[in-house]
Amino acid sequence: TGAAAESVLELGMLYRLTESDDPMDAPLDPGWVGVALSGLLAVDHFNDRNPEVIRAFGELGDCDVRIVEAMNDTAFGPVGALEGYRQGASKWHAVVGPPRSESCRHVAMLGGIDAIPTVTFWASSPGLDDRDLYPYFLR
Repeated sequence: TGAAAESVLELGMLYRLTESDDPMDAPLDPGWVGVALSGLLAVDHFNDRNPEVIRAFGELGDCDVRIVEAMNDTAFGPVGALEGYRQGASKWHAVVGPPRSESCRHVAMLGGIDAIPTVTFWASSPGLDDRDLYPYFLR
């Protein structure tokens, strides 16, 4: 008998990777680089079932899901976030990010239209709690 088929979850990751869409801007602050790297580390730990940071990952031995991530730059603004979303939304099952409420409102609205769950780790605007406008949005 062969091994069970693996399920793949295509995950879009909308993170701040540049200061803006202007290539002449200053380099990205190391703190923002760390935020992006922590997202990639979480995906790696999930796929490896590594309990080093999140203990529950070590208890997923029977889980056949593997995450394939695609990280797109928000250029720290709504236009960049929308461009990043549109680059991958047709193949993503879920989205993490963008971090800023201003950018998240637009992406969360499209996620609702496209039925793609959008989870943010930072956006805090109370307006994002509107389930009618953002039915697939979570924090």
